Amino acid sequence: MGRRAQPPQLLSTGELALSSAWSGRIFAAQAEKAPVAYTYRGGIAWANWWVVPKGSPYLKQAHELIDFAAGEGPQEKLLGLQAYGPVLASAAAKADAGARRFLVMAPENIKDMVILDEQESFKYMAANEERWNKLLVG
Repeated sequence: MGRRAQPPQLLSTGELALSSAWSGRIFAAQAEKAPVAYTYRGGIAWANWWVVPKGSPYLKQAHELIDFAAGEGPQEKLLGLQAYGPVLASAAAKADAGARRFLVMAPENIKDMVILDEQESFKYMAANEERWNKLLVG
């Protein structure tokens, strides 16, 4: 079983009472009638990135694709994908109430979440990694 699938599996068997998990994994477990529930309250939202390799001969096309994919129209077409829907809050807000309950970026969900700032997280990690490792070793 993959590590990302473990939390819903362990929750559904009662081995865990509480866990963080990828929302899409929880929705899949619920579709299989597993006795699991979720909340976005206190959840963590963070970004994924589009990357264009340095020196790519397709730089112009890559930028055009990114601009297109991040546009309001294409983002609205993602509304049916539940948890992995649009990244624009403005697009998520256009979903009906039933669909919005699944969308991380829906205004009523994202307001209760932490938006992970990778640069700040890296500073924290760099400052505390040694302390964490000492704690693990004892």
